[in-house]
Amino acid sequence: MIDFAKMMERNAATRKVMKEFSDAAYAKYGSHSYTAGYLESVLTGVIANMSKRDREMILNDLARTADKLQKEVDKQTV
Repeated sequence: MIDFAKMMERNAATRKVMKEFSDAAYAKYGSHSYTAGYLESVLTGVIANMSKRDREMILNDLARTADKLQKEVDKQTV
């Protein structure tokens, strides 16, 4: 059984470290490009090691989000 409190504690710790990383990279480079590229690389490795079911769920979610964003961009350029 999942310990919800422990999961929330881990999520909070993860968010804290990721925010510190993002803030430091932004302070150095003046944009979020470094953070985006770094996290893309990390996420690629993490997804590759997921179960097929979890990997497909994440990839489908990313594809849906990409489609939504592209539609918004297409509306702006018309």
